[in-house]
Amino acid sequence: MDDEILNQYEEEFRKFLSGKTKTLHLPPMNSYQRRLLHQLALEFKFNTGSEGEGEDRHVVVSKTPESAAPEKKQTNRGPVWSYGDREFMVDSKRRSVWVYLAKDGSVGTLEPDTNTPLLTKKKITTGSFKVKNSRIVEIVDPEW
Repeated sequence: MDDEILNQYEEEFRKFLSGKTKTLHLPPMNSYQRRLLHQLALEFKFNTGSEGEGEDRHVVVSKTPESAAPEKKQTNRGPVWSYGDREFMVDSKRRSVWVYLAKDGSVGTLEPDTNTPLLTKKKITTGSFKVKNSRIVEIVDPEW
């Protein structure tokens, strides 16, 4: 959720920076989200404040002479999933099997109707795999 908000508003701040308006009023949001946006605005060297009361409270961003776009960042992909030396077995009768690691840490066989948000997927040909540092690895991989 944090990454989604930061990505959305980083793009919005870049557009604002190149536009003619001097002040930007963001939509109302909770205090945690406002704090994230105040921090992001500081990276752009904007002045920030909050206006409104209760559910109408929102962040207001203003350009300064020093305002500039920071270098784009790689956002965090979420937690790093590792299951130590736990080995997951797959059906050895099949020549290969596609497996996935979901963003929520679940592991499974990739089926056409899989609706889970995926972190990664891999075709397994050796009969088993492990999950290390949010990667699916087989015995033939150096990370095994």
